[in-house]
Amino acid sequence: MSLPVFAGMLAASLVGIFLIPILYGVVQGGRESVQGRLLFAAGQAGHGETGDRRFGLTRRGSRRTAESCLCRGWRHLTRVRHRHGMAEDAWAREGRRRARVRACLVALLGLGLALPALALWLDALRQSLGPDPWAEASQRSGSWALVFLLASLTVTPLRQTLRLAALAPMRRVIGLTAFAYAVLHLGIHLGSIGGDVRRFLAELLSQRNLLFGALAIALLIPLAATSFDRAIRALGGVAWRRLHLLVFPAAGLAIVHFAVSWPQKVDVTEPAVAAGLFAWLVGYRLIAPRGGAPGPATYAGLALAASAVTAGLEFAWFALRTRVDPWLVLAANLDPDLAPRPAAWVLAAGVAALVLRLARPPASSARRGRLARQLPIA
Repeated sequence: MSLPVFAGMLAASLVGIFLIPILYGVVQGGRESVQGRLLFAAGQAGHGETGDRRFGLTRRGSRRTAESCLCRGWRHLTRVRHRHGMAEDAWAREGRRRARVRACLVALLGLGLALPALALWLDALRQSLGPDPWAEASQRSGSWALVFLLASLTVTPLRQTLRLAALAPMRRVIGLTAFAYAVLHLGIHLGSIGGDVRRFLAELLSQRNLLFGALAIALLIPLAATSFDRAIRALGGVAWRRLHLLVFPAAGLAIVHFAVSWPQKVDVTEPAVAAGLFAWLVGYRLIAPRGGAPGPATYAGLALAASAVTAGLEFAWFALRTRVDPWLVLAANLDPDLAPRPAAWVLAAGVAALVLRLARPPASSARRGRLARQLPIA
């Protein structure tokens, strides 16, 4: 099977996978929009944070907790609506409009995330992937899979830092995108060996980088299969949340696979930056308060710690995998005349998160602004 034909088939299957989150956003957009407004209103009524209470993720008996939270939110919104003289038809029109806007945004996000796969497909059809097209296609698909996997882990810190609950649905779309690219990456590798499954299984035992990648994809399978509302209700909030903690070991294995498979042993900027960003994300989950963002001092310390971890991992790489003096590499992080090292890029990302934390509005004004935008007045 030629590379263009095989890449075309994989790209078509990838677009089909992307239709899952797109159709999910279109069909479920209205219901999720109504649930989001009610849950937010329940928080306004004095029942705590609503972002992590969706589907009852913070208590046992998730379905009963979610339903009670929805009832509290509905009662609160009813009181506010009558207090401000809101018309029923205006309320319904505003809810439908916001549901359509949200569904369109989710659909556009899914289509936008598919652009790298479509670009890869076009390059394969034009036979412009270089002297080793299979290796180039495998590297590009794997790199995008890792990028989207880290992006899905970034949604929660970004949502809590900016207090933007509307970012929550994007996490599922980006996570499903990462899984789709991982499947594409695996399919391209199978195509490069002629679809020989026995040879692939033998390579898993002899090549550690393939074993790490296969384990990462295996951990992502149950996460992709349970990324829907019905699975959350079936498993329960606590069990679903514990299951989806597997995304962290999956991302760690994916970064190890990415680093070991990296063609250049001296310039490891991209794997080191990915490892440093992953260290920041893990550190954030460990020290952030439940349902909220930490203080600015914590952001500053986290940025410095992630930068130090990045420099240490780069030092270990050169000490164990190359003949380059690792102390020279470590000293290069302090030389301003040289190009920025991976630790500097990770530090810059941590400082950017600190700036966002300092620039966000106070909790009271943010809640009043969101409530005013969600409650149309006749």
